[in-house]
Amino acid sequence: MKHIASLQLSLRAATAALLAVAAAQFLHLQHPLYALISAVIVTDLEVAQTRKLALPRFTGTVVGSAIGATIHTVLPPSLRTIGSGIFLAMFASHVISLPAAAKVAGYVSGIILLDHGDSFHHATAHDGVQIIYCDAKDKGMWFMPGIGMGPMQPKGLGILKQIVEGR
Repeated sequence: MKHIASLQLSLRAATAALLAVAAAQFLHLQHPLYALISAVIVTDLEVAQTRKLALPRFTGTVVGSAIGATIHTVLPPSLRTIGSGIFLAMFASHVISLPAAAKVAGYVSGIILLDHGDSFHHATAHDGVQIIYCDAKDKGMWFMPGIGMGPMQPKGLGILKQIVEGR
C-alpha cells in the first residue's frame, strides 16, 4: 500500500488525459496535445484539491488568454514574444495575489503565442467542471470528474464565444 496515492494520481491523470484527447478529437482540433497537457497539469490526487484550485486555475486561464491574445494581436510569434507572454502572465498572477494561477497563466499565454492554427480554450469552472472550447469550430466539451462529459449546449457556446471575442 506504499504507492497507493501514486497509483490513484496516475490513474486520475491518465483518465483525464484520455478524455481530454477524446474531446479534442471530437472537436477536430489540430493539436490535441494541448488538451492532454492541460488535463494532466490540473489533475490533483484529492478531488477537493482540484476543486479548491478551480478558481485560481480559471483565473490563470483568463489572465494567460488575455495577455497571450493581446500580445498575439500586436506582435508576430517569436521566441521573444512567447517568453515575454509567459513572463507577463505569470507575473500578473502574482501581482493580483493569485500565485496558484501563475503556471496555468504562463502556459496558456505560451500556447496562444505559438500560433498553431485552430485555437482552443480550457477553463475550470468554480464547481470543478472542466471546459474545452474551440472558437474556430464553435464547439465545446465539458467534463466533470466522477460525473461524466458531454458536448456544450448552444447557450453555453454563445457565452464562450462572447468571452473569447472579448465582448
